Amino acid sequence: MNISYNLFLLFISFYLISSKKPVIGMYGLVEPISDYNKYTKEAIDGGFVRWMEASGAEIVVIHIWYSHEQIISLLNQINGVLFSAGPRRPLKLDEPWEQNAKFVFDYAKNNGIPIWGTCLGMQMITIFMSDDNKNFMEKYDNIGLKNVELTKEAKDSKMLSLFKKTDFDNLKNSKTSYHIHKHGISPEVFFSNKNLVDNYDILGYGYDSNGKKFVNIIESKKGKKHKVFGTQFHPEKNPFERGNWFKEKNPMDALRRSQLMVMKFIEEARNNGNKFINEEEKNKYTFINTYEKLKIGTYNKSINYYYFDKKDF
Repeated sequence: MNISYNLFLLFISFYLISSKKPVIGMYGLVEPISDYNKYTKEAIDGGFVRWMEASGAEIVVIHIWYSHEQIISLLNQINGVLFSAGPRRPLKLDEPWEQNAKFVFDYAKNNGIPIWGTCLGMQMITIFMSDDNKNFMEKYDNIGLKNVELTKEAKDSKMLSLFKKTDFDNLKNSKTSYHIHKHGISPEVFFSNKNLVDNYDILGYGYDSNGKKFVNIIESKKGKKHKVFGTQFHPEKNPFERGNWFKEKNPMDALRRSQLMVMKFIEEARNNGNKFINEEEKNKYTFINTYEKLKIGTYNKSINYYYFDKKDF
């Protein structure tokens, strides 16, 4: 391990020790994915939990069956919101899961609570910020390691502000960013939507296996009250993907970029002043600590997912 990477680890350790631990609310995924009716079971992707924990955050579940009153109560006490990737296709915006997700997004956005969305999560936050809240996603064929075409806004962005020149060069020129999506937003659709153009900067594009271009990285424009970040690719996969085929093609610089990106989101969350009223109130909610057993719910180690059932709450 080289000296520069040792210094990087030392910087992270000091950063975490000297900073408060923010709480990130992670919106659950419907389990099974075909269930558009019951919404009584949900799943949480453990890779996202570990990715956030590695930068000092702790994760609480925003259960998909929560009422609006419960969502407001929780959001007023936490520091960030995560919409993760997940197999929810097609999006049905008139269904309870999407409606609750939009309520979470709108409340967090309007109250300055930082929001992150990846893959399906980015598609959702894009739709939620659009003019008419319609599903304008197009089909893409995109699975595997790809490079990212950066825009001029990337080097002046918050999300990538910890990057050095080599980080930008490697993100642009090396195929180390993992993509696994069948839907996405085209640049043409993005630029035809006034709300998207007025609220988000595009930091990067990607191309699927057929050469079709899609929006790959977005963040809130400077000066906006909301703090929204999105990636169509999966930065959380770099450190925590279990498949050997992925690790063998995954150099150290990709791991570093992954953590630098999430550290900026966690920094925004640390700057949020929300906190739990007391420990008794905090204990009402479902926290996931990957170093301890779940108090409620189960964990499937082979696929790295946590599962919860409404009947247990």
